[in-house]
Amino acid sequence: MYETESLNAAMGARRMTNRQLAAAAGVSIRSVSDVRNGKRNVTLRTLTAIAGAAGLDVELRFTQRPPSEAEEAI
Repeated sequence: MYETESLNAAMGARRMTNRQLAAAAGVSIRSVSDVRNGKRNVTLRTLTAIAGAAGLDVELRFTQRPPSEAEEAI
């Protein structure tokens, strides 16, 4: 769901707990925990707040996917 290695590394470098990150981001501790463990979808706003509080940016991009067999048959 999310690539969390950079978030975990940033938290480790800053010696931040889930509680501290949640307070800095203005979100619940559960939201931080769920993002770190890939357990649920969160809004882009929440994800951006968590990343920002950890000193990170969120990168979102659209990429071309290969056509499915059904699309190729058309």
